[in-house]
Amino acid sequence: MPATRTSYIATVKYGHYPEFLAALKELIAYEKSQNLQPTRCWSPLAGTSNQVVIEQEWPTLADLERGGEVEWDEKHLRLRQKIGAEVIEGSGQDLIWSEIDLSRAYQ
Repeated sequence: MPATRTSYIATVKYGHYPEFLAALKELIAYEKSQNLQPTRCWSPLAGTSNQVVIEQEWPTLADLERGGEVEWDEKHLRLRQKIGAEVIEGSGQDLIWSEIDLSRAYQ
């Protein structure tokens, strides 16, 4: 079964990178304590300055939906708000990717 990946792409406010990373570390630690999929954070070597990509990969869409239940948890929401306070308003983009199953016969 193909994997599903979520990506959150945003631009961190200039001068706020240390606060962003501290908030992200708190979020990742909490998600780890809730046995969620590991979170990875990427930053471009070239391209848009201060842009970050936060990703999680899930075995199936159903697993993603179950994992998404923690987003309504009060602590998780507060931690996400801390991250949101460090990014440029309106720069965020949430994407959900589905792996293309090349073993399938597409028509």
